[in-house]
Amino acid sequence: MDHGCPLTPKIGHRKRRNTEIWYHCREERLDFCEKAIVQSLGLIVVVIAVLIANMPAVMQQWRTDKAGAVQTLWLAGAYVLYVGLGIWFVLGFMAPVGAQGGNALLAVGLLVSWIFYGGLTLMRVVPRYRQPPQWLMHFGVLDIVLLGLMFGCAGAYLWT
Repeated sequence: MDHGCPLTPKIGHRKRRNTEIWYHCREERLDFCEKAIVQSLGLIVVVIAVLIANMPAVMQQWRTDKAGAVQTLWLAGAYVLYVGLGIWFVLGFMAPVGAQGGNALLAVGLLVSWIFYGGLTLMRVVPRYRQPPQWLMHFGVLDIVLLGLMFGCAGAYLWT
């Protein structure tokens, strides 16, 4: 059984060598797990920091415009579900196929364009006190670029 470790035992190796290789592979897997845990904790810290940074604005909106605050919270929840759906799609359908090298970049391109397009759509419908530039408020070049990137990455991924 090959775990991706260059020192994985081959048939005919001595028992001592196999034991050394097993410990080496085990340490590599532990290092990988530790890195994954640290990355996950880093992501959680960033999300919590963003939520804390936005609390004063949410509280002010709650005091001045309760209906707008409720709509903002519902739309933010919908956006979290939207992003989660995109991550689930990439991890559930694209990763098991064997996204390596160029295919991995295509999967990441699809996910990033998915998230940015959802953010652009969210920006158009969420209540706000300052209007963004008019060219962002209507379907235009940015939408075409993001949708083209999204469908282009998906098509190229399926083609390769």
